[in-house]
Amino acid sequence: MAKGYDSLNDTFNTDGSVEVDAIVKADEVTKVDEVKKDYDYTRGNLYSLIEKGQEAINGIMEVAGETASPRAYEVAGQLIKSVADTTDKLADLHKKLKENGIRAKLDARNEKMGAKIRNAELNKIPLMIILGEKEMESSSISVRRRFVGDQGSMDLDSFLKTILDEIKQRAKSSGKSDD
Repeated sequence: MAKGYDSLNDTFNTDGSVEVDAIVKADEVTKVDEVKKDYDYTRGNLYSLIEKGQEAINGIMEVAGETASPRAYEVAGQLIKSVADTTDKLADLHKKLKENGIRAKLDARNEKMGAKIRNAELNKIPLMIILGEKEMESSSISVRRRFVGDQGSMDLDSFLKTILDEIKQRAKSSGKSDD
């Protein structure tokens, strides 16, 4: 049988060996695509947040310039700090989730928090992390679960430990294990 292929090898001037660089499972390709899509989505949202913050800063600076009031400049300084802190906190939160292999998407739309929560529930998002003004002040996050509701506030490290333990338990119970 192999002898029949020798004439083909001679015809196409090949030696008959096959080199395989890499074989990637379809599952791994899907994970890479999901990570890329999540990254692009989150990056767009972070840029949107930065732009909205910049618009707010430009607006208050214009008011401050028109009134020449020291209070207006004080408000501008607080707004700049608030925008910077929020952007840093969101970027840090998203980075920590990604580093731990947790898929995350940032909803930075200019909507009320209730509308964002309702939208997440309608889209069957199982877990929501809420980072609003109250959470920023207390350096914590609020956690909501689909079908359960608000689970209260906790610091990010406690949340990560809890959720990673939960992921490991689910993996063990479904027969999949990373260990």
